Amino acid sequence: MLERIIVLTALEVEYNAVYHYLTELETDEHDSGTDFEIGTMPGCPWRVAMAELGPGNLGAAVVATQAIGRYSPRAVLMVGIAGSLVPDKVKQGDVVIGTKTYWYHSAKHDHERILARPDSWPSSHRLLQRAMTVVRRRPWGEAGFEVHRKPIASGEVVLNSAQTPLSLQLRSTYNDAVAIEMESAGLSKAAHAFKVDTLTIRGISDLADGHKHDADAAGWQKVAAENAATVARWLISNLDTTVTQISDYIGRPPPESLDRLRQRVDRFVTGVEEVSNEMGAMSLSMAATRLGELRDRILEDLTDVEKHLGPVEPEQDVTRRAALSSLRRDVRGIVGGLADAAVRAKAPTLPGRVSQLYSP
Repeated sequence: MLERIIVLTALEVEYNAVYHYLTELETDEHDSGTDFEIGTMPGCPWRVAMAELGPGNLGAAVVATQAIGRYSPRAVLMVGIAGSLVPDKVKQGDVVIGTKTYWYHSAKHDHERILARPDSWPSSHRLLQRAMTVVRRRPWGEAGFEVHRKPIASGEVVLNSAQTPLSLQLRSTYNDAVAIEMESAGLSKAAHAFKVDTLTIRGISDLADGHKHDADAAGWQKVAAENAATVARWLISNLDTTVTQISDYIGRPPPESLDRLRQRVDRFVTGVEEVSNEMGAMSLSMAATRLGELRDRILEDLTDVEKHLGPVEPEQDVTRRAALSSLRRDVRGIVGGLADAAVRAKAPTLPGRVSQLYSP
C-alpha cells in the first residue's frame, strides 16, 4: 500500500478544485461513515486521500483524527478559501500559506472586556521549507496571484466586517494574522496530537469588509479555491525529498534488518523447493507449518526494513514500496497455496524483490 497525503476541505468548491487533479479514484468509507476519495496526482509517488468535512473546527478535528488513524499519512493539508484581514496587502485571489494557526476564540469575557488567552500551533517546518522552495520557483507560471507566508486566524465565525469587536480584537491581539477561516485550528490540534506534519493553504475569496456576498456572487470563491489547489498540487508533487516519517538521511547503507531479510528469504525459497520435491510424502498442513514460522519472521523483517529505509528519488521509491507490497503478498500467498505448483513457482522471484529494496 503506497503512503498517503491527506487533503481536507470544508466546502464543495474547495473540494472540486483539488479533486480536479486526481486520477485513478476509489472510495474508502470510514467506520463512522466519512467517505474518503483516494486518487493519484501526476508525478507523485503516493496516493492522495480527500474528504469534505463542512465548515467548523470541531468537524475538522474529528475528520483529521479519522484520516490520520486510518492512513498514517506523511502529511495532512487543509486547502480552501479564507477572508483577508489585511486587504491592502493580501488581496482577492492571493494564496496564504499558514506559518501558524491562532485559535482566536480562546478568551475570557469580563464585563465589557475580552481578555485574550491565545492558543496557537506552528505549521510543519518541513512543509514550510518545501513550500518556500516551490513558491520561489512558481511552477504554475504567471498565474496572477501572490503567495504569502503568514499566520492564519481560525475560529467559528464568518467575519464580514472590518469594524466589529472581533475585527478590533484580531487587529490588536493577532495583528500578524493575515487571513481568517474556520477549520485549521481543529486540524492543527489533531495533527499535533498525532505528531503528523500539517500545513494550511488558503486562497483569499473576500476581504472581510462587509462585501462578502458581492465577492461570492462575482465568483471569487471558485478563483480562490483553484489558486489554493494549484499551490497545494505543486507542493504535494515536491514533497518526496522533504517529508518522510522514515528517516531524514539519504544514501545511508542498508540496515542490518535488510541483510537479515535477504538471508531469510533465501532460506524460504530453499524451503519451498524442498517442500515441492516432497509434496507426495507430506501433508499440506505439515508443509505449511514448516514454512509458516519463517514466513512470520519475514513479515516482521519487512516492517522493520520499511521503518529504516532512507528516501530516494520518486521513481525508485515507488519501486521499493511496490517490492515491499509484493513480498508481503507473495510470502503469504505461497504458504497458503502450497498445493498449487504455479503458486510455489513464485518463490524464486522473491530474492529479486529484496534486491529492489537496497538504496542505489
